[in-house]
Amino acid sequence: MAKNDITPRAFDLYLEGQRLFSVIERKRLEQAAEKFRAATVEAPNFARAWGHLAYCLAQIMVGGHAVQALEATSLLNDAEGYARKAVKLDPHDYANRWDLGFVLLNQGRTKEAFAEYESALDLFDRRTDMLERRNDLLVEMAEAHIYDGNLKRAFELLDRAVRIPDWYRWIRAWACFNARDYRGAIDQINSMHKRCGEEGYVPDIQLLLAASHAHNGEPKLANEALARLKKGRPDWTLGRELARNPFTNEADREHWEAGMKRAGFA
Repeated sequence: MAKNDITPRAFDLYLEGQRLFSVIERKRLEQAAEKFRAATVEAPNFARAWGHLAYCLAQIMVGGHAVQALEATSLLNDAEGYARKAVKLDPHDYANRWDLGFVLLNQGRTKEAFAEYESALDLFDRRTDMLERRNDLLVEMAEAHIYDGNLKRAFELLDRAVRIPDWYRWIRAWACFNARDYRGAIDQINSMHKRCGEEGYVPDIQLLLAASHAHNGEPKLANEALARLKKGRPDWTLGRELARNPFTNEADREHWEAGMKRAGFA
């Protein structure tokens, strides 16, 4: 996103456009488009506003609101112009490539559309803040591949889009443990995509698994998890673990300590 001339007013208009966006209501789509258009008037180099304006116009056609062929063609032609302007202003923002891909796909220019989608995905993976990533891109690419008959690629993208990040499962396991739902905690940890020892896996998870097994009356499994923890975190101790946990309730801290000790962690 080009940031140099994005005024607070332009950004507010952009956010209003996002809130108004609808895939089914023409009136909402037109209102959203006007907000994005107003944002570009306020800040002419606001790349994402141009791209989202393009997407709205194309969606009017996709939603079946442009009954006349001439109107559909006109909408898509305008949309292409706006989307290309967005890419020109900021070619390194995955959202702009995505908007252009969507327009080209609905113009029937499949090869060009997939080239833009793949560029968007590459930028999504390599040059985008994690907090900025929207898995809608993956789902929309999957839909495009369905129309193109490439179901294998469609399912790959959909599987990735719906995958719950491992750290979400870790925190849910932590919640289950503190709710005394040890089986729930164990199931969440065992459903993680990465396995202990793989790159990016946090060994501390095995301590939670060990304590959960211990409280659940499964000492053998608790010992196995603790051994994996010690392999990944040979310097970790009970005291260091307790020192970093900011429990409000003493009963919760004691419950965690008891689980670790029952697992044999010292």
